[in-house]
Amino acid sequence: MSLMYSEIFISGVSGSGKSRVAEYLSERNRDYIFIDSDKFHYKYFKREMIRGNAIPERARRSYVTRIVRHLKSIKRENFKFFCDASLIRSRDRWYIRRNFPDAKIFFLDPDFFILKKRLIRRKGHFAKISLLSSQLASLQRHSFIDHKISIPTENARVLEVILRKLNI
Repeated sequence: MSLMYSEIFISGVSGSGKSRVAEYLSERNRDYIFIDSDKFHYKYFKREMIRGNAIPERARRSYVTRIVRHLKSIKRENFKFFCDASLIRSRDRWYIRRNFPDAKIFFLDPDFFILKKRLIRRKGHFAKISLLSSQLASLQRHSFIDHKISIPTENARVLEVILRKLNI
């Protein structure tokens, strides 16, 4: 299946479903690879998040910079990608847009209670429910986003919406 875009970002706060969606889309589109942005957090800050502490702004900037560096290196190899990345601040999305001007950025925007339910159920991930409040407080929703996808219920058809927006 051929898509018009070679750089696609799935963004949102913890528990929004961005990893699951990006991974599924890369499996469905074999020309694309899945980039899991969690690996770009420094171990120290992952430990802090496990303890329920929000990461400082400098760590957020470093996280986004490390993602961009990695993605630029794989673009040189002509890889296409789906990348899950929180990108909750406008500056983060602006930096992505500056480095990948043709990228598509989708923002998954679930209802608070869906997020809470997902984070309570999730096991083995460093981002715990205790981080949700700080992420939502830091969230800047509307700039440098191509498509915002509201998820009003647990069983919403996010994948179908994204595929439709990508003209598949």
